[in-house]
Amino acid sequence: MAKKISWCVLLMASIAATSVGCASIDQAVDCNAICTRYRDCFDEAYDVDACENRCQDMIDSDPHGADDCEACIDDRSCTEAIFPCSAECSSIVP
Repeated sequence: MAKKISWCVLLMASIAATSVGCASIDQAVDCNAICTRYRDCFDEAYDVDACENRCQDMIDSDPHGADDCEACIDDRSCTEAIFPCSAECSSIVP
């Protein structure tokens, strides 16, 4: 019985660790997409690495911020994303 409980605890810990890792990967992908899109749309000299670092720092205080911004700009053209997505993206890009 103790062996079954140990395996269950180990399985639950593995699942929890994996889900946290996936969230981090998703957030990093969102940050990259947002920053690269800004560079491609508005400033070809834009520092994507610095933007990604800022974005990752912002995630600590707002875990859904990058998701919200990326979801907002995802299906819009560069010009269509400026005003409708400014609230969602202002803490990440200028």
